[in-house]
Amino acid sequence: MHELFDRKVKVIPAIISILLLGGAFYSLVNTTFILNFCIILIAGLIGIYLMYGWDGIKKLYSPLKKGSTKIILIAYILSWVTSLLAKFLAESIGQPTADNPIVSQFNHGLGTALSMFGRTLFMLPGEEIITMIPLILLVHVALHYNIERKTAIIGSVILTSLMFGALHLSTYDWNWFQCLIVIGLTRIPFTWATLKTDSLWAGTIIHIAFDWLIFIGVLLASLVH
Repeated sequence: MHELFDRKVKVIPAIISILLLGGAFYSLVNTTFILNFCIILIAGLIGIYLMYGWDGIKKLYSPLKKGSTKIILIAYILSWVTSLLAKFLAESIGQPTADNPIVSQFNHGLGTALSMFGRTLFMLPGEEIITMIPLILLVHVALHYNIERKTAIIGSVILTSLMFGALHLSTYDWNWFQCLIVIGLTRIPFTWATLKTDSLWAGTIIHIAFDWLIFIGVLLASLVH
């Protein structure tokens, strides 16, 4: 995937890719389109294809190499640590947090929960690709202007983590602290794992495992009661 940072991309395909992602996100938030659960993932794959062809998709989802399991486990633990620390910070300064309406769907019986689990198998990879495409483009532009590679990557990780948090504002009642700080910090280990393993599969696996643990907990609690 790191190869894409250095690969030349034409301006028009890059703009179309971003517009596709923006349109898909708008549809998800503002419409009841039947394919909304997978529309961001589809838009992202089309965008990568337009910019880099099939080889770009292969590079983005390159097979996980030896040692990737350890990185994924470390990142998964770090995601929970950062999430809990950020939530503790919110509580300590009296900052209220909002509930995710998607989580409440797992309170509506086993059938609804199983349907939601299936949908998240497309929604969560979509959240990964909508974060990674801007990151790739930001790093590429930074390198073009001779910004040091490590600085370019770190800066792009921070910016895309904030962007990822901002995308959740409408979901969390426009709670800026929760979205930019809590969700933004939790996002960083996902991206770190993707960069460290050179494959978006890593961040996708961690994201699904992170959210599914929450969903399973809510489902089990609802079944017990």
